[in-house]
Amino acid sequence: MGRLFDELNEALKEKDETSFTSHFNGAAKDKQRKVFRNLAKVPFSVARFQPLREAAAAGYEDVVFVHQIEGVDVVPVYEQYTWKLKFDYKSESPFSVSEVRESDTPWVGLDATYYPAPWDVYDDMTVVKQGHVVVVSDKKYARSTQRYAPYIFRAGDEDFSFWDEKGPADVSVTKGAMVILEPNRKIYNSFFSGRDENDSLEAGSTVSVPAYESKSRKRLQFGSRVIMDSSLSRFTSSTWRDGVQRISRHEIAHAMLAHFSPPATWLAEGFAEFMELRGNSSAARADASSLNGHSFRGLPPSGGEDFYSDDARERAGNYTLSRLAVQYMAEKYGDEKTLRFVALFYSDPANEEKLYATLFGLEEDNFWSQWASWVRAKNPGIGS
Repeated sequence: MGRLFDELNEALKEKDETSFTSHFNGAAKDKQRKVFRNLAKVPFSVARFQPLREAAAAGYEDVVFVHQIEGVDVVPVYEQYTWKLKFDYKSESPFSVSEVRESDTPWVGLDATYYPAPWDVYDDMTVVKQGHVVVVSDKKYARSTQRYAPYIFRAGDEDFSFWDEKGPADVSVTKGAMVILEPNRKIYNSFFSGRDENDSLEAGSTVSVPAYESKSRKRLQFGSRVIMDSSLSRFTSSTWRDGVQRISRHEIAHAMLAHFSPPATWLAEGFAEFMELRGNSSAARADASSLNGHSFRGLPPSGGEDFYSDDARERAGNYTLSRLAVQYMAEKYGDEKTLRFVALFYSDPANEEKLYATLFGLEEDNFWSQWASWVRAKNPGIGS
């Protein structure tokens, strides 16, 4: 059995399509030929298939694709499949694969198999890379992908440079992102989770993909994958350059911290919105003015379904109030303390209460009381 995986991985490393596909048969062979050609375009530093458990015989076996995109992933991550293995004692390489599909059961302790990735979905994948950002799409959207890519790359450079300059050196962030542009909402929703539901108000999503054999919950344990709906006005309107750059700054900000377990929703979305509008005072003012008449209790929005309301105006208000919480920190205490708060909250959410006293010299209640007064002073039309 080990020989099968050794030969597959050597063929992948050498970009030897004939050798790679020789280990598959039937419909699996045609499907994996497309997967191989897509994988060959991605700048992997690690790329290998291996059994999830020790595979001892023919039959259905869980297999993982362990991979690390160079300059993007800080650790190898994985995607889980089920392969149907056949045995032919007359063959020089007796094991072959006759079926490839998503696993029925995720690895113990995880919520998903992180299948499918773009290389499983697209017949022919476009890949554009610059610095630490890789942009992929279906090849039929290659022209638009090439048009959008420079603005996505610029957004990544801005986010990473800001953190390098102002962020705490003792808390690591991911310095890269893989961005998928997909205008078909059904395909968009399928990536990495196969979601059946459709959140029509969602313009982009960042998925945390787990590290393979992570040794510690406190260390880097996830990679990230950004999916953006390129059918929306951010990509298609006359102001698409600004729209693409803004949503890219937002989602790449999520990706920077995706290796930690998510903290409170207001911080996750507030930080991403802060990064999106940082340095764009006119857009920030316009965003804040949307709070006129918005119900405001003087506290950050609650999380979960309440935050991601089906009502577009309510959800937008939650995003804006969350951004204003981070903006308030930055204006009053400076960028360095703000990014340290963000980093420490992400890395150890249980210590949130201590952070206010340690970094801002206030009890948590006093911080939010002062913030609420600041919000009302800046937005006199806000509701109560």
